[in-house]
Amino acid sequence: MPKLYTYPATPDEIVTLIGRIAIESSFMDMLLGSILLARLKESGKHNPQGIYALPTKRKIERLGEEFPDAELKPILTRAEAALLDRNLALHGIAAATDTGILANQTIAFRDKYSEKPQPRSAELFRTILDAVAETSGDLMAHGTARGLLVVTKSVTPSA
Repeated sequence: MPKLYTYPATPDEIVTLIGRIAIESSFMDMLLGSILLARLKESGKHNPQGIYALPTKRKIERLGEEFPDAELKPILTRAEAALLDRNLALHGIAAATDTGILANQTIAFRDKYSEKPQPRSAELFRTILDAVAETSGDLMAHGTARGLLVVTKSVTPSA
């Protein structure tokens, strides 16, 4: 059976960065769930059912709605932006010119990147990884400072 379409090869470095984004964003999601659960327990609104199953966006929204906190708000704002970037990295639509040359690959994104195809470059994915990892670090610092978390390090090594 003939191949209908062959995607241009993606360099190993980009594949590795996308994998690290997936792992680090899972860590960010776990931190958001842990902080939400601890804050719910603290306030007497404890509802353990399904906290970790909530989508990351809903955890961010719920923390912001139920626990408006001057220290946490900017972290949640960055978490929301990092989530969008993560989604762009993991779910962006790869597009290539007719030549299929790797240098001409782009990712067509919605929202903040719409109308501006982004080069499918290691630099783009490093920027996204840094944003997600920095947000995870900020969440971890916030949670440990408030006694909500006992976490020692991120699941991905620093670059």
